Amino acid sequence: MQHETITVLYYDMSDLQQIRRRCFYNLDETANGRVVLPARFRQRVLIVAVLEGDCEVLNTLGERYAQLPPAANF
Repeated sequence: MQHETITVLYYDMSDLQQIRRRCFYNLDETANGRVVLPARFRQRVLIVAVLEGDCEVLNTLGERYAQLPPAANF
């Protein structure tokens, strides 16, 4: 089976401070249903989640905290 579109949330190993996203198209899956990501991509990233469809990240962990005024940062 193939997945038409998936989104991968990941950290690049050279910059672990910012979560990133990348879409892939028409990827195969294993017999147990896991999507087969390209080996070249997997070598340099820390994968957080694999999502079905083209997903846009609206907020990430820590974004709102970083936007608070200094006095509100505990």
